[in-house]
Amino acid sequence: MDGCARNSLSLSPLQRQILEEDVSCRQCAQGLATRARIVLLAADGWGVQPTARQLHVDVKTVRLWRKRWAAVSAGWERHSQDWEEKVWREKIEQLLSDAPRSGAPCRFQPEHVCQIIALACKKPQDFALPISHWSATDLQREVLKQKIVPAISARQVGRFLKRPTSSRTACGIT
Repeated sequence: MDGCARNSLSLSPLQRQILEEDVSCRQCAQGLATRARIVLLAADGWGVQPTARQLHVDVKTVRLWRKRWAAVSAGWERHSQDWEEKVWREKIEQLLSDAPRSGAPCRFQPEHVCQIIALACKKPQDFALPISHWSATDLQREVLKQKIVPAISARQVGRFLKRPTSSRTACGIT
């Protein structure tokens, strides 16, 4: 294969078996299967560039997972005799799984969304508004007026109404 042996990863027969099973498993998450392929190709001596081309992923992705495997598997060496196959599977899956991602916490609870959608299903005339249909801006004003949430943009109200779970058309929202 293309690549340098000095950059290849070493795998035990059991590690290789587990990774190959992850690759061929139909229920396995595709991200995990791709990462398993990256490790297997590295163990077979493939370089970063050829691996990226073969798997249609970015070079940075290949480097990241090769580095992670190399860093963690080095620590596994001293425990390898004590672990059963089940432990190996858990360790490998844990390593190759998506890490939790940071991000802003949800600002709107499901109850808020339900209340906004329920409000959208009512006629604007019920609230003494001189309009026949809700616009996102009109609905946003009413949401704030009723204090369903302390702050929300018209755009966010529109996003809630565009979700497939909302019944916009059944409510007559345009």
